[in-house]
Amino acid sequence: MPINITGAVIAGDKQHFSWMSTIIPITAVSSGLSLFMPLFILYLGGNVFDVGIAFAVYNLVSIPSSLFWGKITDRYGRVKPFIMLSVIFTLPLLFVYHLFSSLTNAYFFYGIFAVIATASSPAMNILVMGTKRSNSLPKYFSRYSIFSLLGSVMAYVFGYFVATKDLTTYLFILIFFNVVSIFLAYILIKDQVRLIEMKKVKKVSSVFPILNMLTSLPNLMINVVTIKRIHNTIKKIQKRDVYMLLIAIAFFNLGFYIFNTAYVPYLNLKGLSFNDIFLINGANAVAQIVVFLYIIKIRRGIKPGRVYMTGITYRSISYLIAAVAIFVPMAFLSVNIIAYAIAGFAYAVWNLSSSVLLYDLVRGKDEGYFIGIWTGLLGGSAVIGALVSGLFVFSIGYQMTFVIATIATVLSGGIFHGSKLIVNKTPKKK
Repeated sequence: MPINITGAVIAGDKQHFSWMSTIIPITAVSSGLSLFMPLFILYLGGNVFDVGIAFAVYNLVSIPSSLFWGKITDRYGRVKPFIMLSVIFTLPLLFVYHLFSSLTNAYFFYGIFAVIATASSPAMNILVMGTKRSNSLPKYFSRYSIFSLLGSVMAYVFGYFVATKDLTTYLFILIFFNVVSIFLAYILIKDQVRLIEMKKVKKVSSVFPILNMLTSLPNLMINVVTIKRIHNTIKKIQKRDVYMLLIAIAFFNLGFYIFNTAYVPYLNLKGLSFNDIFLINGANAVAQIVVFLYIIKIRRGIKPGRVYMTGITYRSISYLIAAVAIFVPMAFLSVNIIAYAIAGFAYAVWNLSSSVLLYDLVRGKDEGYFIGIWTGLLGGSAVIGALVSGLFVFSIGYQMTFVIATIATVLSGGIFHGSKLIVNKTPKKK
């Protein structure tokens, strides 16, 4: 039987997926709260700029807190206590939102949630690495993502039925999921003495900010195996291609945050209910699941360079569809469901391809240097995108803001195309 990084013996796929089921309620809470926050800010009388501040605060706090928890996890040598700490301390935070209803408190407690949520991230992702059984990264990526997205879908489905104008009712749903996550984590997560060198694990903590930044919005998720492969399985460095890919990723992330920060306030301003907004986000998550199910089923390998450009194309189209939806007011909801479903499809294929390409490019040495750049670019583009989104909306309106998000996304594709990664870089079969 294989032994995982934490020393826990994996009895087979059944036990593996049993453990992975804890991801579903944990993601339901994080995804639900990530959509709850912009709606809550609007509920309190805030605007799109206030939403941008909240997202910026979350990203700024998550980076140093991830590094802190990663180091503490390495030093302590156990993973379960940190997962339990995170899910337990999330519970009172959800109750707090009932008691302190102001924009300032919303920013503050969302920052606190970033600290609490990242407490479990190093531990959780070390466990995920230890349970990896397949050498096929795209398919493993897809399985892990499906578990996460199922949690998001469940959170959005419940949100659709309970998120009336009294939005705080939805918090009871998140509290329920949080209690389930506490129970499952306590029962299913095993924390045994480590049987493998800690050196391989300790390298991992420096890259957790990436994972946390990419989960700050409900439809974002990246597979930790990508990070592992950056350290362990890549041998040659072609710096120009790495830099070009990193810059392309940063522009995509910039466009993502410009669009997503403004999108929920836009939908609400145009008359959609909170229930409808949950429905639209659910369509996005379902579209991602479909992509990952397809990846699992196909027998032939993917060509990540071409898939990257597919993601760029369809993501740009989704932004433009959302921008012109106001011209069909009778079908505004339907058009946005379609637009955000396309956006989910596009994000899934882009996320998969960019991750596979990145681990294939960074080889053997200087990986910490490039990971540092990756972390900085992701964090910087997220904060800038969230903040300027509100400024764009106030100065030029929602439609032009979506156009700017499209331009940033197209620039990502142009930079990527200029790197020749479409034809020159495809991961070798394992």
